[in-house]
Amino acid sequence: MRFPRILALAALLPAIFSCKEEVKVSENTIPFVRDVILDESMHEHGVLYSSLEAQPSGDVVIVGSRQAARTVLDAFAAFDSFDNIDGSSASDGLPDFSGENLVCLRDDYHSPYYLQAARDRQAFRRLGVEMLLASMDSLYSVSQYDIIGRGRKNPAKAVVFADPEIDRHARFDIDTLLLASGCDLPVFSPLASVSARIPEGANVGVICRPEHYGSDLYTTFWPDCTVFASDSLGPLTSFLDRYVAQGALSALDVLVVADGEVDLEELQNELEAVNDMNRLEYLDYNHLLSNDFKVIVPAEAMAADCIRTLRERDLFSHRIHYPEKKFYLTVARPRTDDGSYIVIPDIYVQN
Repeated sequence: MRFPRILALAALLPAIFSCKEEVKVSENTIPFVRDVILDESMHEHGVLYSSLEAQPSGDVVIVGSRQAARTVLDAFAAFDSFDNIDGSSASDGLPDFSGENLVCLRDDYHSPYYLQAARDRQAFRRLGVEMLLASMDSLYSVSQYDIIGRGRKNPAKAVVFADPEIDRHARFDIDTLLLASGCDLPVFSPLASVSARIPEGANVGVICRPEHYGSDLYTTFWPDCTVFASDSLGPLTSFLDRYVAQGALSALDVLVVADGEVDLEELQNELEAVNDMNRLEYLDYNHLLSNDFKVIVPAEAMAADCIRTLRERDLFSHRIHYPEKKFYLTVARPRTDDGSYIVIPDIYVQN
């Protein structure tokens, strides 16, 4: 299944380019993207053009709404699917992001994202670009009363968006900004990483968060997918029970676990039971999974993509320590009522 934004960008390439003499930006993007690229008086313009090339000394910044960002951060910190020496696909008992700073930029001010996107899609598109630039910025406010920005932090060398709403609404504008400016910052988002792992024509199921059930969030990318919200029962068998109840006959090829609250260990145990011909109580489920059936967890897919990119582009920090977590959050800018916000350190979060 090809990812729609890639096709859109391919069609857009003749209209988007960057050089010293001239910058042209697609008319399909939001005005804020054009302003950031063309208006040299904007702080965001300076942030963008001072960070055109990702540096090994930078941080891996995970951006998102309150719950999603923390879920992805924890998944990255624990991720161990590669050998840290040669990069082969084998767990070596050492977290793959060892030596890296994993920064959680938690957008409390605009959470939850599904409500923000539904309320004003154009404003949410701008928010996605703003959060990208906040990740690239080397300044932050030391407290909720610091409106100038007296703190200093590492710019991002990779940005990971935790929420699928970014894919649905803002990823086009984010990619347009990077492409038009010539910025090579790696950016990852859930549905992009998942889509790259879904074979053409695959029968896809999605376990989503309750607030996403009934929306077009996932069917926009995989039109024929089956979507159910997670529940308190066994994640796999509960999904398959509802799948059959709606009259489905075809075996599933892929199950996307898009709810970070799902117990992945329990799901794996269920999968092993379904594939065990000696477990008679699970035999009715076996034919509902194809021979090539696989489970995709968006946070793990993004972690794998990020690790491969850091290795391919020689962006590892080569520091010697376990993944170090750092926390920032957004709060309302003091003494204003225009909806603006600042980024401050979250000193109350426990690792």
